[in-house]
Amino acid sequence: MPYEYPPWQSVYALIEDASGPIRRQVSHSLEDLVCRMPTREEAAELDLIPGVPVVRVLRTVYDSENRPLEVQESIVAANSHEFRYEVKMR
Repeated sequence: MPYEYPPWQSVYALIEDASGPIRRQVSHSLEDLVCRMPTREEAAELDLIPGVPVVRVLRTVYDSENRPLEVQESIVAANSHEFRYEVKMR
């Protein structure tokens, strides 16, 4: 029977659980941001007015051996987002 985690427990707790299926230590994350003009599909999906750029945010979380654990890509409207980073994993 698979181990069941409480729904309130973080995904990182699951990843680091010594008795869980992954058992890896979360170490750090890296975010790459690229500002560009949107594709037609992105402009429609985000309901952008003409001329508004988007920011592509690619976030990768690594373990203590520098192996990727998680990758998340977001496309956001540049005129309505601010970015602030403080990443403390350990």
